[in-house]
Amino acid sequence: MEQREIFVTIISAQNLKKVNAFGRMTVYAVAWIYPNMKVSSRVDTRGHLNPTWDTTLKLTADERLVQSGNAVVNIDLYNHGSFGNTHVGSSSIPLSGLRATVIENQGTVEERVEDKVGSSSSSPNIMTVPVLRRSGRTRGTLNVSVRLGELIKYPEYPSPYGAGQDGPVNAYPPGYGHYPGAAQPYPIYQQAPYYPYGGYAPPPRSSGGLGTGLLAGGLGGLLLGSLLGGGCGGF
Repeated sequence: MEQREIFVTIISAQNLKKVNAFGRMTVYAVAWIYPNMKVSSRVDTRGHLNPTWDTTLKLTADERLVQSGNAVVNIDLYNHGSFGNTHVGSSSIPLSGLRATVIENQGTVEERVEDKVGSSSSSPNIMTVPVLRRSGRTRGTLNVSVRLGELIKYPEYPSPYGAGQDGPVNAYPPGYGHYPGAAQPYPIYQQAPYYPYGGYAPPPRSSGGLGTGLLAGGLGGLLLGSLLGGGCGGF
């Protein structure tokens, strides 16, 4: 990613429209290429309708925008008031003319192809541009100087996942969206027996087994026979 530095020197303005009702005008300038990236000058408190700043502001723009000739420096003038700031006028400066001037000063055709606009342009480009009201009428002039600065190269960020790989790109990360080679068995859980509401679980079985059961049955039979035999002898 390449960004071009652009230095804008806001020198002065003449014959601006008076936008405040009382007192002297205190005007400042705001320069921008992108609406969300603006820089402002100091407030002139002496010049009234003919302010002077001599302030250099640094902007940056995408190099592709500069190379295409579509980059435009916008300068808005405002009056700094006690109850808010009032728009005075605006000027627009296309960089296409500045780009052509820099290319002519680069030298050979091979160098132009390699660097296109070039690393920098130290020659000042002083110009006088009209100041337009929002109605489109011209009210005053603005003296500015614009020059191209260094070309700043930022590191490229890594490509998103799956970009630049050979072969088909999966729409899902590994483990999703495809079937494995062999199905994995599900774990088997032992289910506890179900007892109706109000019931009780059966008592646990003794560890004696079948022999213990037979012995208990024999003893029970002998005891029952003894009781019956004793009872009959009594009558």
